[in-house]
Amino acid sequence: MAQYVFIKFRDPAASGSALSRLESICEMLTPHSLQGRCNHIVAEWPGSSGGYYAIQNSDSVTDQAAGQLTIGWVASDEDEEASIERHSVQADGSYAVIQANTQEVSFFTDQFGSRTLWYYMDDEMLVVSTSQRAIVRFKGAFAPNQAATGWFLSSGCQGPFAAWDEKIVQVKPGLEYVLDVSQWQIDARPKPGIALPQSGKESSQNYLDQFESQVIDTIKKIVGSHEAGEVLLPLSGGLDSRLLLALSREAGVASNVELVNWGIEQRDTVFDDKRAAQRIADTYRKPLLDRFLPTQGGDYDDVLDRFVEASEGRIDHFNAYTDGFSMWDEFYRSGFRCALRGDIPFPTAIYADQLSARQQLGFATFEDYANTRHFSALFDQRSASLDVALLPGETLVQWRDRLYASYRIPMVVSAFTDLVSGHVENYSPMMSWSLFKAYVALPDHAKGDKKHIRTLWRKHDHSGVPSHAEGSLASPVSFFQNTTGRRFMNDYLTTLRQSQRFPTPVLDMASAPSEENDQQTPTRSAKLLRTGRSWVSRHLPRSLKAYLKAKRPYRLSPQTLAYRLVLVDKILNMYEADAKQGAVQRPNAQETAHLAQGKS
Repeated sequence: MAQYVFIKFRDPAASGSALSRLESICEMLTPHSLQGRCNHIVAEWPGSSGGYYAIQNSDSVTDQAAGQLTIGWVASDEDEEASIERHSVQADGSYAVIQANTQEVSFFTDQFGSRTLWYYMDDEMLVVSTSQRAIVRFKGAFAPNQAATGWFLSSGCQGPFAAWDEKIVQVKPGLEYVLDVSQWQIDARPKPGIALPQSGKESSQNYLDQFESQVIDTIKKIVGSHEAGEVLLPLSGGLDSRLLLALSREAGVASNVELVNWGIEQRDTVFDDKRAAQRIADTYRKPLLDRFLPTQGGDYDDVLDRFVEASEGRIDHFNAYTDGFSMWDEFYRSGFRCALRGDIPFPTAIYADQLSARQQLGFATFEDYANTRHFSALFDQRSASLDVALLPGETLVQWRDRLYASYRIPMVVSAFTDLVSGHVENYSPMMSWSLFKAYVALPDHAKGDKKHIRTLWRKHDHSGVPSHAEGSLASPVSFFQNTTGRRFMNDYLTTLRQSQRFPTPVLDMASAPSEENDQQTPTRSAKLLRTGRSWVSRHLPRSLKAYLKAKRPYRLSPQTLAYRLVLVDKILNMYEADAKQGAVQRPNAQETAHLAQGKS
């Protein structure tokens, strides 16, 4: 996925050095190892005086056309002629759209918010972008959002519709934002077609037929729009990626898709995602790009800095990128420009109460943990944008599906898409609002546990490889469970105490002695306990398992808090540096007045 930036100046005469500033932003957003290799588009916006745009890493993506930027894929594009028309806010697909003419600017995402847009507006300009960093850099100022710090420390993400800069706004998926240029005001308009249907109005067989044909058609269009050797499909033992592979075969494009898997090396006796992927690839006689991740850092600062730059601080899941993105650098140099992702809007979890809902959605507060409730007074985590209450007449299944689509996708799933945006364009063929609405209309007993995906997997996957593979990624905490990692963490926490950026009680907890999970080699009893828990987990009814889990007190581990503190510190340092550099490049008031006078 490329990064996109759109600028609209209220006074076109004051736009000044916009093009050169956008060029520098494109270089900033490009991974260090790829700088000088990527192509960028930086230009004036046609038909909109004072409008400018930039596309970082523009290889294999569509330039603006007919006054709009299309980010991702829009399913309504039936042919080349239709693709140049203005997209409707009700269009299906996984996308974000920016449209502009002389009278107005409109921007919106798909109904899930699976592609993220941010915007900033003041009396002089409107900036809309897929990147928070780009906005901070262009405006040349950073106003830290303390709520984002609290949310990241407690949950590992920046919070519900929160930005790291308190003056930046995340576009909400249920709204279209329209700037009236003459009045210089933004109106957030509710989209039509957002309401979900009643359960029980769709038959399982009709839905299976619709899902199968629609995803096959989407895969065919996405892969068909790329050259051979450009498309990657991350493959694991899970059903989602395996179904994508099977349906790409049905679409007749599997020969143009390269399979890849990454993770840590484990014992031969462990059946994990890596071994499952290799067996599946062997069955279909396809090569597998099998990559291994380091389990400890050679240069911890470098690994975490690269992750922070790529993620822009949206999530803390660095454990899939412990190689400092060198694997993705290799893929880019090898010509790969697209990745097919198995992201889906069909949740499998069961929420027993609001606490378990917040935990599984990824928005746990300090109040939710038994050992951090006293931190609640230090961080304001009240948010009008997070309402996980069960609605009147809503079943538990309907509640779960609504919350996942409303919160998990736009703030966590979309963040995973952003992580490799500097290297490849991501497409999620199963992320479809029309398919989700049809899914919601199924009877409740036909939902959950990926029933429709499992049914189609059984129909198309003839590899015979089981679907219960263990994950092949190490936990983030384990990355520091070695001599070098502990020394790095201790030294960094000492530095944080000196900086006084974080409250002392939080640093005290993060510096607490390691608990039982901080062992390099698990004891025999720990291994037996883990095996027993795994067996029980597989055989207990899911509803009972969810209930028992909800009754167990949640605790935030000191080690998790410690690495999140390190990440937050690096995130804030990054945005402060971006703002400082942007301030140097932004024309001052005298220069702006001179430019305006020269153009008048």
